[in-house]
Amino acid sequence: MVSFDDVEVSNFPEVDEIDHGIITKNFQNFLQKVSYECSTPKLHINIKEYDKGGLKKQHEVHAKLDLNGVLFVASGTDWQLITIIQSVLDKLEKEVLKKHSKQ
Repeated sequence: MVSFDDVEVSNFPEVDEIDHGIITKNFQNFLQKVSYECSTPKLHINIKEYDKGGLKKQHEVHAKLDLNGVLFVASGTDWQLITIIQSVLDKLEKEVLKKHSKQ
C-alpha cells in the first residue's frame, strides 16, 4: 500500500521509488502553499484507473482539501499519473487563493 505523510490516499496505484518521491514532493509543496491559514490542512486523494485494453492506463484523480472546515474539491483525468496529480493540486491551489483573495 502506498502512503504519503499528511495526505490520505485511496486506491493509489503502485509506483516506483522515483515517482513516489516526485509525488511526495508535490504534496509537500502544495500543503506548504495552502497551510498559511490552517496549521493542519487535510488533503484526500482518490484515484481510479481505467484500462481500455492497451498497455497504458488512464488515471482519474479526485481531491478534497479541508481548510478549517472549508472544503475545496478538484478532479481531472490524464494518462500520466504525476501530470494529473500536479494539475489537480494546481486547481485546488487556485480555488484556495481565489477564496482568500475575496476576503
